Amino acid sequence: SRLKLTPKQYTTLTFNQVILLLLMHKYDQCHEQVEILKKQYPESEILACVEAALIQRQNKDKDSFNSSVELLRTFSQKNPKLNLTISLSIAQIYVSQQKYVDAAKVLEKVSTVRYTPGLCAVLVQLYSLSSDKENAVRVLDETIDHYRNSMKDEENALETERFYKIVNASADYKMRNQLYREAVKDLEI
Repeated sequence: SRLKLTPKQYTTLTFNQVILLLLMHKYDQCHEQVEILKKQYPESEILACVEAALIQRQNKDKDSFNSSVELLRTFSQKNPKLNLTISLSIAQIYVSQQKYVDAAKVLEKVSTVRYTPGLCAVLVQLYSLSSDKENAVRVLDETIDHYRNSMKDEENALETERFYKIVNASADYKMRNQLYREAVKDLEI
């Protein structure tokens, strides 16, 4: 029972029950629980994401996707510290609609992880899916510049390793897209 759970365990269990209701297609019960929990946890990004998913699953039309994005954007504006999860959720909605450039634009605004190799790879892939080589190359170049500049300030083994991985990935991408001069420029460190 609840007496044997810590408050954090109880909260986690409650949120998992809401997610389970969503996955079981029990949308009315899920909606009721979300409304109750939003009063207790108004800053919960999990509830915002579940509510957005609920909107999408109940109505599979274009308006539901726009409503989901708007709900998450509104939540993000009220809770700017929770921007990463919400931005990833918005990007996922765009990807599900094959709006790859919109997804990339959302992710490029997430400053906390903007220059990580993982996000760089995702952005390049999203722009590539949109046949937008220019923006894919721009992302690679900006990421390389970021690591070049950060390595000047401090010699950090992790930063150096990331830098060389991104340089190699950038050169590889540019070679595959027949941008030979740009690839050579990347490798001239």
